[in-house]
Amino acid sequence: MKNFNDLVPLNKIDINIGSVDKEQIDIFVYNRLFEDIMNKYIYSGEDAKEYNILDVFCTQSHIKDCLSDKQNVKYTGLDIISEPEKEGGFSKPDIVCDVNKMPVKDDTYDLIFSRGDRLGYGKNHGSLFEIERVLKTNGYLIVSLSRFWFNIGFNQMLFCYRDWRYLEAIEIGYSFEVEDADKKKNIITTSKYFLVYKFYGK
Repeated sequence: MKNFNDLVPLNKIDINIGSVDKEQIDIFVYNRLFEDIMNKYIYSGEDAKEYNILDVFCTQSHIKDCLSDKQNVKYTGLDIISEPEKEGGFSKPDIVCDVNKMPVKDDTYDLIFSRGDRLGYGKNHGSLFEIERVLKTNGYLIVSLSRFWFNIGFNQMLFCYRDWRYLEAIEIGYSFEVEDADKKKNIITTSKYFLVYKFYGK
């Protein structure tokens, strides 16, 4: 049987991070993702309109840092908790709320980023209805997933909802060096997956 994820392009990006603190790995990965996403789907040059981007569960992402040098981009971080759970550059929320009840007007954002493991697909559909409500027509949703959830077709759930199109999957493969207790360096190779959807209206 054909794998669900074979229905759309898989854009594979490989990066070699080298020797780096583990806390900095996500910054490298997210920067590479948004370099690709901004060039492909959102023009943010001097003459562009202002783009509103919502980072759902922002206390576990580095999206704000990745967008800091982008012109005409307005970033909003949202989470259910008011402070990051640990140090390491994670963003403090601009909006603290339940993702199922966002105090945000309809049709506010051009792009929404969210961690898939916290959206609760299959368990709590209210979060997807809220994302649909606050995302503009022709806006984009990017969902981050682990290799496990990607391989079992976790993203099929979005097709229960109207007027969404699954555009592509982006796999960012990366390798980095770590030292064990004996000061021996080991190369770790792994991947993060990001799914890109476009919303065509209510």
